[in-house]
Amino acid sequence: MELQKDEVTVLKNAALDLLYLLDRGYKKSSSIILVGNRYTLNHKKRDILKRSIFSTEVSLKRKNKYLENIEILNKSVYIDGFNSLILLENALSNNLIFKCMDGAIRDISGISNKYKRGHFFNKSLELLSDYFNKFNPNKIYFVLDYQISKSKETGILIKKLINFDNCEIIIEKNADGFLQKHDYIISSDSMIIDNVKHVFNTIE
Repeated sequence: MELQKDEVTVLKNAALDLLYLLDRGYKKSSSIILVGNRYTLNHKKRDILKRSIFSTEVSLKRKNKYLENIEILNKSVYIDGFNSLILLENALSNNLIFKCMDGAIRDISGISNKYKRGHFFNKSLELLSDYFNKFNPNKIYFVLDYQISKSKETGILIKKLINFDNCEIIIEKNADGFLQKHDYIISSDSMIIDNVKHVFNTIE
């Protein structure tokens, strides 16, 4: 999905209207319907607003959890595996990704529960390897959701292909809940960010 200049302008105006409503306590779901109808936005554009615009209060709370990449040094870091792979594969495929108000970078693929390893799977792991070798955490844990198809096989491939010595694969039935128990996380999932102490962005 590629946005034209006039579409970006419309989305920016819609975002300002949505922010106005959220900052005054209106529910997000009904606010998106109202704003989406006013600007005749299709489903994907409404999804962009949903994933990128938050109240100023929520955004500030989340932004305060983000650490600089250099602060990953000697930390044990838990990676929201499928979330991170999907984002990187979308970026490498030139699909739409965007910086959100809360500091996260997200996509609108909507395939988290139907993930299949794509053409850029290996390249995504290469980029993650470069990131970890540059900033040198103590250990990385790839946390994968058991309920996603072929998660075990994906974990084996990650372990084989990741170029970082101290890496462990964890497959969990409740991956989100498991991630929320740890202090240093890589994820763009809003609920996870809300419930952890610190977050890193691998894409800037």
